[in-house]
Amino acid sequence: MSKQINDASQSQKGFLYQYVQTLWCCFQMCEGESVYIEMFGDISTNETQIEVKHYSDELTDLHENFWKTIRNWMDDSFKLSEYSHLLLLTTQKISDNSRLVNWNEKNHKERQEILRAIQASFNRQNKKSQETQKLLDFVLDPQKNNKLEYVLKHMNIVAEQPGIEHLWKKLKDVHAKSIPDSSKDSFMQSLLGYLFNPSVYSENKISYADFSNMVQTITQDYIPRKKFFPKAECNISSEDRAKQEDRPYITKIKEIEYHDVVKKAITDYHRTLTNLINDFSNRIVLREALQEYESEIESSFCKQRRYHIRNLDKQDVIKASQNFYDEMIDPQSVIPFYDYDDTPKYFSNGMLHGIIDEKDNMRWILNTGEDDESND
Repeated sequence: MSKQINDASQSQKGFLYQYVQTLWCCFQMCEGESVYIEMFGDISTNETQIEVKHYSDELTDLHENFWKTIRNWMDDSFKLSEYSHLLLLTTQKISDNSRLVNWNEKNHKERQEILRAIQASFNRQNKKSQETQKLLDFVLDPQKNNKLEYVLKHMNIVAEQPGIEHLWKKLKDVHAKSIPDSSKDSFMQSLLGYLFNPSVYSENKISYADFSNMVQTITQDYIPRKKFFPKAECNISSEDRAKQEDRPYITKIKEIEYHDVVKKAITDYHRTLTNLINDFSNRIVLREALQEYESEIESSFCKQRRYHIRNLDKQDVIKASQNFYDEMIDPQSVIPFYDYDDTPKYFSNGMLHGIIDEKDNMRWILNTGEDDESND
């Protein structure tokens, strides 16, 4: 990205700068907030509207960035009353000779006097820009004085902001600390690309929840480290354990007269439930991964069940069913969940018990007269 920024034209830099600033604003969001792009102005948050300018010259009394910004906020289509903060954010330095110096320290009446003084000075010029004339006439139209007063009460100038190259570096330094140096550019490019995703770009809105999920998802792609499965204990009371005895996943074990494994089945089920509630329920990407994981486990169960039925010793169905149970519950290799390096057996077993608990036609008993093999 750094090379693309350096090679971009001034107009392209202005466009990129707005989106890099948007990315910065997204990182500043608190829960429940949203950032809007090009919906009500350059960038908007819940109470703040920001006009973004990337220019190398100084901000002077008659600079169009200043006057066009005020005009945009005074336009009838702009919902001015919805914002308590109006910011002109610019890379420009306020000229030492400008009346705009110390603008943020002035009250709205002093600011209006500054605008009138600039207009009076402009009117004394022999050669006047027609474009500037129109801007000043619009902003200082007496009939629009109420709107102007509101703007002047809430407007601040945020000058001398870091240019796009420096802002890009700041983003990486502040918000990519956990990413290897060689991948920081790529990481931020992925997040910037998220802003151009058609679903985001068309809605012009990024919510705190959506952005947080995207950061979590993209971060996983750039952190080269082992991911250890979160530990879960089974703190189930004797009373609650007794209640499990009538659950389908337990009655189906009793159906094959395998009473020795019931206690461990209940333990595995509840440890898995603890993981699902405490560790995986609040991340969208993991909820989607769990659905895929359930499908893999169910498919494996159905495949192995078909195999055992084909080779069933009909003289001892119970023993064959118990062998099938042991093979599924204590496999040579566990189906890995998501990108964890050490998915424990209890978790895959607990997930399997949960699926069997919900599906009537998934059973441990090997009965050739059933048609439940169509589950695959």
